[in-house]
Amino acid sequence: MRHGVGGLVVLVVPILLANACASRSWTRTLFAKQEAQIDERFLGVERRTDRQSVRLVALGSQVTTLETSLAETAAVARAAHERAEVALARTDGLRTRALIGTVHVRFDVNRSDLDDRAELALTSVVSHLRKNPGLTVDLEGFTDSTGSRAYNLRLSMRRVEAVRRYLLGRGVESPRIVQSSGVGELRDRDLPDEHKRRVSVKLMKTSE
Repeated sequence: MRHGVGGLVVLVVPILLANACASRSWTRTLFAKQEAQIDERFLGVERRTDRQSVRLVALGSQVTTLETSLAETAAVARAAHERAEVALARTDGLRTRALIGTVHVRFDVNRSDLDDRAELALTSVVSHLRKNPGLTVDLEGFTDSTGSRAYNLRLSMRRVEAVRRYLLGRGVESPRIVQSSGVGELRDRDLPDEHKRRVSVKLMKTSE
């Protein structure tokens, strides 16, 4: 009987050992699967996070581009608005000014200095301006066809500047000389050359 019990014990021990090994193997397999699933879930989360990060970066870039575009558009709109206001002011100013008379100040050939005849003509201009505070003047310089186009342009501008300095020197306020321009050659075949060498002083009346 003792032999039978001993044999049973011997038999039970290997079975228990085998079951323990099987249990450990099953446990390791189970943990390995769970770890693999967890790792896969982490990888999935990381992939989604990476995709979201890429989307956020792209969205940020689009927002930056949109902000830059809006800022540039606003700057262009402001500049256009300012130019429009300036142009409108100039146009309004020109519409309210009317020509009431012109005095021609003549010059000798290739000269831009004022002679006695020129100063006499300008004396009458100064007198009109003093008597009529609402008057302003526009100066326009011309030459004959003697020189080149570039030379004639410079000469006409020098003649205008000589007239402008004379008026300022006689007490005419600078804002009353509204426009000063050198045109160059006066292209008029019917006009003698001595009449082309001039500065036209246009007396303008500003209406209310």
